[in-house]
Amino acid sequence: MDLRNVTAAPDTSATLVEMTLDPGVAGREFLLIVSSNPSAQLTLVVPDGSELGPVNNQGYVFTAVTALTLKDLDVPPPLGIGGTQTLIELPSLSAAGMYRVRVNTTGIMTPTKITVMYISASPVRLGVAPHAYSYRVGDRVILSAFLFHDNQPLAGANVNGTLYVPADVTTQVSAGSFSEVRRTELGNGSVDYELSAILTNSGGPLMGVLASVQVVDASLTVRGADEMFIGDMASGAGVPIPSTFVLRVPEGETFSPALLKWKVVASGSQSPLVFADSGPNDAAAGDGTYTGVYTATNAGRQRVIVRASGSTGGRSFSRSALVEFEVIDAVATIQAYQDGPRDENANGRAEGITVGVTVTTSQPGGYTLQGEILDAQGNQLGQSSEHQDLTAGTSSIALDFYASGTWPDNQPLKLANFVLLKDEGEDETIVAASADLGLTRAYVFEKAALALSGQNSSELLDLNGLAGAEILRVNVGISPALATESVSCSWSGYLLPAAPATSPSLPVSGTFFSKTPVSSIPFEIDTFAIRQAGLVSPYRLVNISISCLGQDDLNRRLELEVHGDVFTTPAYASTLLELGMADFTLRVDPPFLTIRPGSQTYLFAPVSSQAGFAGPVTLSADGLPSGIAATPTGLNMLSLDAASTTTAGVYPVLVTGTSGTLTHVSSGLLNVSDLPASGYRISTWPAGLQFLADTIAYTAPATLAWPPGPGHDLSVATSQSLNGLVWEFAGWADGGSATRAIFPGSEPGALVAYFRADITNSVGTTRIPLVQNRRTGTLAGGLTVTNTSTQTLTGPIRVVLTGLTSGVTLLTATGTYQGSPYMDLPVTVLAPGATATVGFRFKDSSNAAIDYTPRVLLGVL
Repeated sequence: MDLRNVTAAPDTSATLVEMTLDPGVAGREFLLIVSSNPSAQLTLVVPDGSELGPVNNQGYVFTAVTALTLKDLDVPPPLGIGGTQTLIELPSLSAAGMYRVRVNTTGIMTPTKITVMYISASPVRLGVAPHAYSYRVGDRVILSAFLFHDNQPLAGANVNGTLYVPADVTTQVSAGSFSEVRRTELGNGSVDYELSAILTNSGGPLMGVLASVQVVDASLTVRGADEMFIGDMASGAGVPIPSTFVLRVPEGETFSPALLKWKVVASGSQSPLVFADSGPNDAAAGDGTYTGVYTATNAGRQRVIVRASGSTGGRSFSRSALVEFEVIDAVATIQAYQDGPRDENANGRAEGITVGVTVTTSQPGGYTLQGEILDAQGNQLGQSSEHQDLTAGTSSIALDFYASGTWPDNQPLKLANFVLLKDEGEDETIVAASADLGLTRAYVFEKAALALSGQNSSELLDLNGLAGAEILRVNVGISPALATESVSCSWSGYLLPAAPATSPSLPVSGTFFSKTPVSSIPFEIDTFAIRQAGLVSPYRLVNISISCLGQDDLNRRLELEVHGDVFTTPAYASTLLELGMADFTLRVDPPFLTIRPGSQTYLFAPVSSQAGFAGPVTLSADGLPSGIAATPTGLNMLSLDAASTTTAGVYPVLVTGTSGTLTHVSSGLLNVSDLPASGYRISTWPAGLQFLADTIAYTAPATLAWPPGPGHDLSVATSQSLNGLVWEFAGWADGGSATRAIFPGSEPGALVAYFRADITNSVGTTRIPLVQNRRTGTLAGGLTVTNTSTQTLTGPIRVVLTGLTSGVTLLTATGTYQGSPYMDLPVTVLAPGATATVGFRFKDSSNAAIDYTPRVLLGVL
């Protein structure tokens, strides 16, 4: 990856962002461009000097996106910016060399922030890591940058870094204008307030602002308020927070801003860092590991961007990498430790180790010490924590580690990753840390162990009374029996079909708790996961691990690990297995997409997992015009390839996601847009709506004879009537607002405005009765929609559940609209008298009767 951030000056025809690219011999290469102003025009100048755009692209595919699902394409704030995203895919075997993104801000009167990121399939890779996960103010911070070509180190490169130290601006930025979006009484003595707010900057300009919210009392909780990216704030500016957050308070207490504690940070100082593959801080010269060193002078989360440039194999390259770490105030220090045996039964063999740690604190309060114990190979043997109220000064905190069957005798063990945290209201802050505290003495341990008894069995469990079992339970017999008052165990293993041996395996894990004596551990496995993995019974349980805590008079952990076969179940018919509750949803995003005949673009349909769903989802598309082929990429998107003969028009497209027997749909609009011979064509969906160009009214579609150069005013009425329906403005194809400016270029152009209509009065709805799943507390139902009008309804059709009972969640929702969940119908054409049914699945935490008012919309939301 490589990354560049620039600010393009206002009203400037050419700001260049230069980047050295070395496209790989295989694999896909992308440039991601993020612009803070959607009106900025972007072109790409390739190494031979050609300037390419979305139309004249020579195989460089330009795609405007509003949500990226490609892995690792996120731009981390505050180094990145929010805004309009453009993805450029490079053709296979593109030339290596200098590429330049040209930013044209002609007619834009404010600065435009641009981020350009290069996502490469080249074998040249750069990574960076600190030598510790946290530092104190005054510590020397040592960073290592690793530069490799495949598995060969690259020496002789130019490696430099930039340190970004955040500035705490909490006293400069205040929160106000709170708005109560929703108030939900949970019925358990608590009330949820969903809130929005505006942050106001009372000081000088700020860049890259991040805000987070905490509560002032332990009886309160807050969700959705961690590190909200606000962006840049001008002096005196008020900026709405980007999303709502939820404050939970005890019943009877009302919301007050005094219940919240805000923390606001901004991009502070920037300092250059030099990295060298030699010198006193570098372990070995010429090994591709470059070392940078500086002294931490400020507390807080710090970020370093490292850039490396050079050449390999006759090709120039440039790479960027990002690392983040904490620098903490010197509130406390971990000074010393002393370890000793924990021999509670006085038989000369230790059941574990007690480690007494001496700490010095400058402030009184509640502190928690955490630590780990490792073997000589660095494998974790155990972990422990202890909370104490300390006074200022020197104190001792003892951590107890209990031995298990894997602990080696007569060997010193390593005390590692000791962290001291200080209570800060509901949260904790790291105030001292030691990655390598030291070694213990050598001990002989008294180890507790479990064994298999051979008394194994299996059964299918139907917990909800419906057809089919949700759980396959394999009872693994153990010895000795656990006969104490409470049994708490964790387990893991693999489930395979009995034959053939090469079939896929299913990793399984879980926990078990009982207050009665047990002689077996139940491995309970979701039958949905079994069916998703394609396993056919009989099933083999293999390679298991069991760990139980508090099972003997010494409160030790008993463990069991078995390699190989443990038990084979009887054969079960697949019809005996219920699908289970793991599921997914998907949504076409953005909901409208443009493609030119003879070009390629990508249709994104992000998948959201529910209840542990982890299966692959295969996408397909219906409603595409002749000449467009859709190919799944495996990245939650479809590659759309349009032949040059594809007929122009706006087509409703239904995307179907399939995983095993699960199927979900989402719909959108695809605009196949050819360009007029000259001028600028303005269209609407549906066709026939009105727009204003330079105060003159037109009926869409209309082509306007606009020469290149000066800007033109363009607007649409946000509410218009057509064919007996009222159409509300949803958005322009490029994301612009209803009233905007257009700056024609040297080539013809085209733009579409999309609308939606409320068709509730044009359809009839019939509810499908709800069926309860007693195991999960969910309810399944649905709604049948019938077209009762005389006209065919064509386009994405959405059912919005308004007024849904408080405390009820629609688990299968495609998304939300005006605060209410909605789902797409599985059709995009509904003729008069035709019907379509959509299934619902609800989670009811309020135990109240589920009610809602269906609202049916046509178009994009």
